[in-house]
Amino acid sequence: MVADIAKLSVGREEYYTRELATDHEAYLSGHGESPGRWYGAGAMTLGLKGEASPAGFQAMFEGQDPTTGELLGRPHGRNAVPAFDVVLRPTKSVSILYGLGDPATGRAVLAAHHAGLAEAVGYLDEHLGARRGHGGVLHVSGQGLLAVGFDHRTSREGDPLLHTHLVIANRVQGPDSRWTAVDGRDLYRHRLAADAIYRATYQRELVRTLGVEWTPADTHGNRELQGMPEELIRTFSKRTGQIDAELDRLAADGGERTPRLVKWAVHATRKPKEHEAPDTLYGRWRQEAAERGHDPDILVRELTGRTPDRDQDRTVSTEMAGRLFDLLASPDGLTEHASTFARPDVLVALGAGLAGTGRTELEELADRFLAERAVSVVADRALEERRWSTPELLAVEQRLVTNATSRTSEQAAVVSHEAVRDALAAHPTAGADQQAMVRDLCQGGHGVALVVGRAGTGKTFALGIARHAWQLDGYRLLATAPTGIATMSLRGEGFEDVATCDRLLGELDGAREQLDARTVLVVDEAGMLGSRKLARLLEHAERGQAKVVLVGDDRQLAPIDAGGGFRALRLRLGASELVENRRQQQAWEREALDLVRSGLVEDAVAAYQAHDRVVAADSKPAATLALLQDWWTAYKQADHDPTQEVIVLAARRAEVDRLNSDCQELLAARGRLGQERLQVEDRQLAVGDRVVCGHNAIAELGVANGSRGVVTALAPLLPRPRLLPPGQGPAGRQPGHPGGRPQAGPPLLPHPRYARRPGLRAAVRHP
Repeated sequence: MVADIAKLSVGREEYYTRELATDHEAYLSGHGESPGRWYGAGAMTLGLKGEASPAGFQAMFEGQDPTTGELLGRPHGRNAVPAFDVVLRPTKSVSILYGLGDPATGRAVLAAHHAGLAEAVGYLDEHLGARRGHGGVLHVSGQGLLAVGFDHRTSREGDPLLHTHLVIANRVQGPDSRWTAVDGRDLYRHRLAADAIYRATYQRELVRTLGVEWTPADTHGNRELQGMPEELIRTFSKRTGQIDAELDRLAADGGERTPRLVKWAVHATRKPKEHEAPDTLYGRWRQEAAERGHDPDILVRELTGRTPDRDQDRTVSTEMAGRLFDLLASPDGLTEHASTFARPDVLVALGAGLAGTGRTELEELADRFLAERAVSVVADRALEERRWSTPELLAVEQRLVTNATSRTSEQAAVVSHEAVRDALAAHPTAGADQQAMVRDLCQGGHGVALVVGRAGTGKTFALGIARHAWQLDGYRLLATAPTGIATMSLRGEGFEDVATCDRLLGELDGAREQLDARTVLVVDEAGMLGSRKLARLLEHAERGQAKVVLVGDDRQLAPIDAGGGFRALRLRLGASELVENRRQQQAWEREALDLVRSGLVEDAVAAYQAHDRVVAADSKPAATLALLQDWWTAYKQADHDPTQEVIVLAARRAEVDRLNSDCQELLAARGRLGQERLQVEDRQLAVGDRVVCGHNAIAELGVANGSRGVVTALAPLLPRPRLLPPGQGPAGRQPGHPGGRPQAGPPLLPHPRYARRPGLRAAVRHP
């Protein structure tokens, strides 16, 4: 289990008050949940503690002092986020112990849960700040949460599921005691650390009070009770079973377990909660356990009393801390996927590695690790957060830089003037900066050379010119990129020997690929490549004396793995820089893009507003309607200009899926799609749909993850599509296809378009 977090909109408060019992007698009879309770230092400041009345909770949700009714800062707008819901719950085995145990056992589990909740709130009290200034750009410290916690006992299927909805008001006092909005970034940043503290606390409490033991942690740091039968965990996880069954049914119909499909299955199988009296629940749960062959009383005795000395000192030993520190500082630790980390990341990792360690000790261990095993490298001034890295990763990057700087005078892969002149003559549209880049690369002689340019400056096109020059002088070109779609772009510029970085490294490590002094290795999108992989590539190239050309934009995309190696090389070696933006046609558009890259987002938005590129709407449905209308107008205009492409972009996958469906329905209603439908995973495709490949199939189909195309035929029984170059195919008109693209008889699919193929995922993303 990992703490869930959700933004709450106006009106959502009714869910929590609707679930409440009207009085203690009603609660005992199973008619509702227990009342909410106040949490947080902010609540204490307002004199709020103990039980929270529905009226008090309503006032908090509306941004008011629950006692006086006075506004806490500005009133919430209609589309505001009045509060956040953070759900904290123990692992399923703990809830089962709560459900099957006698009243004393149940009280002990609930007390441990509440202890963990209190410690998590205490941690958040110290780390949640406020947003101030125009647009909320200024971050200041806060004085603690104003929150109400609602305890729930069951899942929607009536299984034991102890959990608390911690509803945190979107108001916090700053250092000047003014109430303003919570900086939501803090909540998301510290959510996992608070969850780790919650887990560690209830684990410690249950060892102390009930003598339980814990299993090893899973990938999220969760531990089940030692001795809890896996069968019972499945039995009392009916919601999980329902969701999995629905996913299996969809998979049988051709669906694939995607996040969108899982979310759909969760909502499709969801039903309102049905309250039962505790005695009824207790009896039913015990009966279910007995039917599975487990006597509840014997099971509870086997789960508890496992620890002989419950009060022994459980301080983490120096030896254990050292082993865990070694792991966190290794390549498989905190810098496996990121080059830097923050203190909350260390807390999460420590919580996963240690069972039942208290909050104070966890925080002390985190500070000790940062002092002994980490190096402070940068501070995020916007969030007042310091970030660290490990000596191991910094050593990799230092070795990478040393390798590259030692090769500056090698005269590697120097091309004759005639070859450069002929290559440039064959590409007369190259700009002055692109021509200068080609000369630098082909005649500079550095063993490692860098090319930097923002998106739209024509880096890949210029690489194609350099490739031409090297080939004229007999050099072998080998190209690589972190992603399959990037390798497709290299192929489009004439690079024939192309592979992803992972594949190339595997071949180099296995001696199936050799580099020598007549080899030029081009690494596109090098800013996305992790430092460890980049260092390995450079070491292979140095051994073979091959020239390396690194191309990218270190301010565009973050590395897939941990790394700042490309940026470090640029600072020490310099780079050939492409400066002319060939993608944005208007001068103001190019200036706005520069503002975005420089972090001046508000100025960039102002530029778009000044040129009518920002459309305001009163509500989300109104914004969607305006978006679809503008998209349809542009879509029709693009029909008459094949060089134009119209797309809709969204920040979240859920929004992408929703807009894709809306656009697809609009196209179908306007007669732009064929009548037949083909099920591809969780979508239905028709002739005329535009699709994006979700997996690499370069060798089989010539498409990569991210390749786009248009469905020109449906072939549900075809074992694999036949690919033709663009424009080739038999004459005729595909029924239902707008424009009558050449298609007839058996499905013949102009490259890179494709029909259904087992294992190839198609995700509709309409322009």
